Amino acid sequence: MSLEERVMEVLRESVGEINEQVEEEKQIEAAPSTRLTGDESPLDSLGLVSLIVSAEGKINDEFGTSVALVDATAMNDPSGIFRDLGSLRDHIVGLLNE
Repeated sequence: MSLEERVMEVLRESVGEINEQVEEEKQIEAAPSTRLTGDESPLDSLGLVSLIVSAEGKINDEFGTSVALVDATAMNDPSGIFRDLGSLRDHIVGLLNE
């Protein structure tokens, strides 16, 4: 399994945790194209924060390294990194490759 696939699997697990906490009509799809921010996103700000915290913990457990998803890069381009699950995956892969 490639690094991108492993990271996407971790993100799917995090989405699953979020979906367990919300009503069915508010659940999100665990696909790379799923919007995380903006008008098209099914997540509110608390949902996004919960997803980020869950993903950080799972990435740390899966890869044995500490990553911070909300860093200076993310703050300078928050809509890019958190635009959708695919862009978040790509950001995480970049962090893991540093």
